[in-house]
Amino acid sequence: MFKISLYNLLIFSLLWYSCGTSPQKVSVLKSAANDSLYTLVVAQHDSVMPKTSLMESRQHELQKLLSTAPATQKDSILSALSALKKGQDEMMRWMNEFKNTEIDQEHFAPLNEAQIKTYLLAEQTKILNVADLMLSSIAQAENILKQTPK
Repeated sequence: MFKISLYNLLIFSLLWYSCGTSPQKVSVLKSAANDSLYTLVVAQHDSVMPKTSLMESRQHELQKLLSTAPATQKDSILSALSALKKGQDEMMRWMNEFKNTEIDQEHFAPLNEAQIKTYLLAEQTKILNVADLMLSSIAQAENILKQTPK
């Protein structure tokens, strides 16, 4: 007669469990390519976000300069201040509108893989535009500050 020991039952259970098809965890982005694209978009944000403190510093320096600058320089200083503010505002807007995979899972749920890719590519374009705006405003401010005698 067939005798079942606890050991045999344990081995049988482990084999049964390991051979079973358990569902794989699927990302809310629905593909590895979209996961990579999401990571790239976030990295692009992370590379330029620290520049906001530099922008604030340049704004402060330009504000100080504005009070003593000759009238011929005030327009360029005001333009640079406006560009710095716009760059910061656009970064804040992008961050508020960007859908995070942890917080905004319900945004991605009804979308298919292609729709998610389209969304991420659009967000990549937006953050690259924000980065360009921020970096050009910093360069504009630094150019003015360089031309000003200390």
